[in-house]
Amino acid sequence: MIKTGTKAHLELLEAGYGMSAAKAKTIIAERKTDPQSWPYEMFEKASAMLEAAAATPQVISTRPAFKRAIR
Repeated sequence: MIKTGTKAHLELLEAGYGMSAAKAKTIIAERKTDPQSWPYEMFEKASAMLEAAAATPQVISTRPAFKRAIR
């Protein structure tokens, strides 16, 4: 399991989204100044990648975890 916020997590996101974090930040900054500089799909991918990198998982279930019965 890969912990969020680690270098391995960022590398996994970079491989999945096909861009580095630096490129994603560049796309967002250039798109805000000139909307014609990057396609909207690339802007969406860049935004999603940076949000995924900053996200932390949260447990929302209130049920107790499964426990195997010991015989």
